Amino acid sequence: MVLYFRFLTGINVTLIPFMKTIHKLTDAQSHLVASASYISFVVMVLGAMSEHKLELKRD
Repeated sequence: MVLYFRFLTGINVTLIPFMKTIHKLTDAQSHLVASASYISFVVMVLGAMSEHKLELKRD
């Protein structure tokens, strides 16, 4: 799981400048894209944690 997030973070760093030039984004808009991706990482982790806690309660 850690390698997955590390991979996505690495891709994020290289894709955001590329997307910025293709879609003619401002600096603020490109920072919003980066923030949205990191927020999605947090949401996925929180979901996985809550699912893991539910499995522990069932046992």
